[in-house]
Amino acid sequence: MMKRRTALLLACLLHVQGARAFFDRPWITPASPLASEPVSVGVHGGGCDAIAERAGFRQVTQVGNAIRILEYGHHWDFQEFCIYDPATVTHRIGTFPPGEYTLTVELIHNDGVPAPVVATLGVLAFTVSGQTVLASAVPATTARGSSVLLILS
Repeated sequence: MMKRRTALLLACLLHVQGARAFFDRPWITPASPLASEPVSVGVHGGGCDAIAERAGFRQVTQVGNAIRILEYGHHWDFQEFCIYDPATVTHRIGTFPPGEYTLTVELIHNDGVPAPVVATLGVLAFTVSGQTVLASAVPATTARGSSVLLILS
């Protein structure tokens, strides 16, 4: 009887170790943002891990130059539940004035445990430069531009 229990325990341990859960290190886009450019964060994962939609989630908070994004998702330790294809999720986190920033990307999940678990997927430092992106004006006061405006009006 003891051999059976030991074999069952060993099989369970090996089975859990075979589960392939992963999230790659998050990244920001653009890599060197300007003051008026929207900044996004990308996260790639799969296997036993996934980011999912849930009411109230994708929480972006900022205190000073520290930004935090809390994603909702799933994490499983058992191979039977590892059904997620590798996927990349990209979410906009905002536009920021010039300065040095730290972005913490976290995942909250409640998969088979008594209380939610918050896991840090990555902490990224980035700099927003003081230049701004200006929309280019279309000249309408040239002879050609005035002609087009007259025809269209």
